[in-house]
Amino acid sequence: MKTVSAHTIPVTKLITELGSDREKGLNSLEAANRISQYGRNTIQSDKGKHPLKIVLSQFNNLLVYLLLFAAAMSFWFQEYLDATAILLVILVNASIGFWMEMQAERSMNALKKMASVPAKVFRDGKLTEISSEEVVPGDILFVEAGDMITADARIINATQLSVNEASLTGEAMPVEKIANELSEDVPLADRTNMLHKGTFVTNGNATALVTATGMKTELGKIAHLVQGAEQSATPLEKKLQVFSRKLIYITVALVVLIFIVGMFTHGDYLKMLETAIALAVAAIPEGLPIVATLALAQGMMKMAKHNVIVKKLSAVETLGGTTVICTDKTGTLTQNKIEVTDLIPADETSEKNKQIMQ
Repeated sequence: MKTVSAHTIPVTKLITELGSDREKGLNSLEAANRISQYGRNTIQSDKGKHPLKIVLSQFNNLLVYLLLFAAAMSFWFQEYLDATAILLVILVNASIGFWMEMQAERSMNALKKMASVPAKVFRDGKLTEISSEEVVPGDILFVEAGDMITADARIINATQLSVNEASLTGEAMPVEKIANELSEDVPLADRTNMLHKGTFVTNGNATALVTATGMKTELGKIAHLVQGAEQSATPLEKKLQVFSRKLIYITVALVVLIFIVGMFTHGDYLKMLETAIALAVAAIPEGLPIVATLALAQGMMKMAKHNVIVKKLSAVETLGGTTVICTDKTGTLTQNKIEVTDLIPADETSEKNKQIMQ
């Protein structure tokens, strides 16, 4: 049964089609079979980068390629001290980036483990609390105020039910829910007879028939679109790429110029080639990558103190370069809660209270 049409079908017919029972729900054996059929009720995310991929990504940079070229040329000219220093800079830079990104990866994995919530369903005729991952299509779900809805479900009956769907629609105000079927052309935000995974019950209670789980839910469809989005370079990465290209062009032009001039003045082919390459190596800024990495690492650590996890080191610069955020859905950016910040007794007329009241 597709979630897109579940809001149009009478509940009794929907229950029959999903092979469930309005009073007893599913039995344990059937529920186990449906987990095998439909999969676990989880939103699939990227499996995370393998540590080896994270290590290799630290070297995937045009400026690092230039440094590796400089190190190779230094070895060729038997300048072992310079070559070792350049390689050391590259390794230190890669080590810092790898360590910071691995820390972020571990933190994200820990948060995913904490995100699992229980669900109350009718199994074998009894209201049972199970892991949200074990919810399957056909389950009869019971929700009440304060619960997170763990799957997409069609409401069977509801008592003064209101649901906050800000995570799905961006609307901060709770939506009142009913059990009546709706027409096919009703948009997602107006499907008042449906409950959606990832939303919260703010008032009342209800029983509902689970129609979709995991990636088949509306939240799962959004997750699929997000995962399919292409990763674009950050402003810092773009600037470093442009700088590296300009450096290559200028260096190559100077090397060719010096080599040609040297050939006309001295005529020693090998000597002028060595001199030109040595000047090219000297023109490459060995300290730039590690300076940029240390600056980003410091920003990453400061954000971690404010409970912000940054998965990719270079993403810190993107946030730092943001000056204006344009949005009309403040509830999705904040905690979406109203709280008291000042209490003003009626009999107090201090200057501070007057200013606040104004």
